[in-house]
Amino acid sequence: MKKRLVSFLLTALLLMSIMPLTAHAEQGYLSSGLRYTLTADGVLTIDGDGTEEAFFPYSRAGEVKKLVISNVPKLGERAFYDFTALTEVVLVDNLSVIGRQAFAGCTALEKVVFNSKSLTEIGEEAFSGCTALKSISIPYTVTSLGDRAFYQTGLTRAEVGCAAGMGKGVFEDCHSLVRATLPAGMTVIPERTFYYCDALASVNVPSTVTKIERYAFADCWSLTSIELPEGLTDIESYAFQSTRSLESIAIPSTVTRINSWTFERSGLKTVTFENTLQSIAPYAFTFCGSITDVYFNGTDEEWSKVAIAVNNLPIKEAEIHTKHDTDPGVYEITAETVSYGTFELPENTAAVGSSYTFTCVPDPGCVLVSVKAVDEKGNELSLDPGSGLSFSFTMPNCKVNITGEFKDKGERFVDVPSDAYYYKAVEWAVKNNITAGAGANTFNPDGVCNRSQAVAFLWRLAGSPEPKSQQCPFKDVPTSAYFYKAVIWAAENGIVYGAEPDTFDPYSGCTRAQIAAFIYRYLKKPAVSSSAPFTDVDPGAYYANAVNWGYENGVIYGAEPDLFDPDSPCTRAQIVTFLYRIK
Repeated sequence: MKKRLVSFLLTALLLMSIMPLTAHAEQGYLSSGLRYTLTADGVLTIDGDGTEEAFFPYSRAGEVKKLVISNVPKLGERAFYDFTALTEVVLVDNLSVIGRQAFAGCTALEKVVFNSKSLTEIGEEAFSGCTALKSISIPYTVTSLGDRAFYQTGLTRAEVGCAAGMGKGVFEDCHSLVRATLPAGMTVIPERTFYYCDALASVNVPSTVTKIERYAFADCWSLTSIELPEGLTDIESYAFQSTRSLESIAIPSTVTRINSWTFERSGLKTVTFENTLQSIAPYAFTFCGSITDVYFNGTDEEWSKVAIAVNNLPIKEAEIHTKHDTDPGVYEITAETVSYGTFELPENTAAVGSSYTFTCVPDPGCVLVSVKAVDEKGNELSLDPGSGLSFSFTMPNCKVNITGEFKDKGERFVDVPSDAYYYKAVEWAVKNNITAGAGANTFNPDGVCNRSQAVAFLWRLAGSPEPKSQQCPFKDVPTSAYFYKAVIWAAENGIVYGAEPDTFDPYSGCTRAQIAAFIYRYLKKPAVSSSAPFTDVDPGAYYANAVNWGYENGVIYGAEPDLFDPDSPCTRAQIVTFLYRIK
């Protein structure tokens, strides 16, 4: 009998040793003293005290799929270099510096969320080689953007918020980049900014730019047009080298010299100069064999005084159009850079008295609101509508600028189809500043909404009221967090309680039960007259009345006809839909 008992115990121990254990979140401290949590599904949260740099051992890189950084002032050099399983980064608060090559080589990284309003520096090659990263919106708080910060990434769209401190080659070799937006106030487009971005088709040059440095747009093979502002004084050598699709360019009056090799091997067919031009340096237009017409806004005598150096044969052999007393004249036509659409110009000049037709092209999901053509004397020209969104006007004897307005009709997010159940809810939430997109043109509707986000949404729905206290009762809610006031307000009003007496657990997913309770308490616990048909909602559960009321009033439905699934985390789409139904 004793032998049998021993045999049974040994067998039981053996079975326990080979049975998989239930996965729990791992918690601990890094050598720098930073606290970390790593969940079984690869979500790494690093929470600091506002003084230490964040990092994580490279030997465990394959375990990290999502990274949340909170209350850490700096990500050190190569902090998460070559973390090839990492797909998402959320930078929450107090972060001011992303160090050199901090995320370089993170080839699976698809999304970076900048929620830190204190970020000032993105270091050299910080995101280089992040080939899965498709869009980025660089915060306006950034004052230093390091050399080649996004070198060889998979970006298709980029928006730069900072007007100063931009390094060299920030978007160099981004072969998928189609559209880029540079900020007002920028004065210099640095060397190699868009070098070899061969898919780049649209980029604005802010009116404040005075200098375009070497190779800034070199090898941008898909760039078909670009507007150079008055005030620009220096276009350095090679700036537009090998821009194969660029067929016309208008040089502003503030540029008096065209430097060597500036437009070498470009696809230019027409070039417009002002009568302030003094010289064209050697090789400026070498190998530009497509140039047929040069428009000079001056007299024959003024053109004869322009010093054209050797190896600019395409300019010398082109037909030169100057102003004659008997010539009606040719004047420049420009189009203003606006949001949500573009104005497509077939040519950038037209002869006085001729009919000129242009087309308005809204971005996907956008519509044209208004359009007008104004001459440089301030006169608005009469527009004749043509087919589609084309318009025509008669060219006056001066320059013309085309401007107007497009608007987003709500389909701003490529991942929010118009037939989705949450389409109107997302449109309403964005319009009322309750939430915004996860990226430049994505909402991430299936992404999990955490507790802090859910409370922030409710707070904004209430009008973002000031809390009575400035002290949060939860020690894990940093004072610099965007949701700090929202959590205080929600706690004061009995809308939320902590996960523990002194912790809120802001980054955990908000469950269906929790959001039902939050909404019910936000509405001051209205009366309930019936019960929902869900077998998994215990009548004594803290959220039972909330679920019953929500079901009764069409705010919340079940995951199945008879199941509510209270412990499942809510998606962003679900939560904005719940809020839309109670607005």
